[in-house]
Amino acid sequence: MGFFDFAGSTVVHTAGGVAALLGTLMLGPREGKFGPDGRPNAIPGHNIPLTTLGVFILWFGWFGFNAGSALAVGDGQSIGRVAMNTNLVAAAGAIAAMLTIWMRIGKPDLSMSMNGVLAGLVAVTALAPASNPG
Repeated sequence: MGFFDFAGSTVVHTAGGVAALLGTLMLGPREGKFGPDGRPNAIPGHNIPLTTLGVFILWFGWFGFNAGSALAVGDGQSIGRVAMNTNLVAAAGAIAAMLTIWMRIGKPDLSMSMNGVLAGLVAVTALAPASNPG
């Protein structure tokens, strides 16, 4: 099949990653992120309900992006598969993040689960139509 880049994910995420790396190198860590001994301090979220709402809005919007990209390449037959894969991978990301943080600190953490959703959505974008169970 060769190189497969659905929806231009390679360019988008490479550009974003390079910009984030350069910004991090130029600005350094947040004030208060590291203690005097060099160990990292947790910076908790400020508004978990709004953060969760934002993640669900992004999750919903991702269906339009991924399925819309399937239409743009002229493959109207794969829209259902793209939407299913998008949802399953986002949910799997949430569950994996929740189980990981649960094993590490002994309790589930909603903010980490939401990070897992976002990681799953980013990960599925490049290959949403590629997985075919049938």
